[in-house]
Amino acid sequence: MEPNYKNYSVDELCEALDSIDKQAYPDRVESIKAELYQSA
Repeated sequence: MEPNYKNYSVDELCEALDSIDKQAYPDRVESIKAELYQSA
């Protein structure tokens, strides 16, 4: 099950982006970036 990034705070999104395996989960990386962009 994929995390629901809509419920993450900006700090949590940044932490997730820093710690995620970008090669293994490229779709999740894009989801995190999209949520950060909407939060800006």
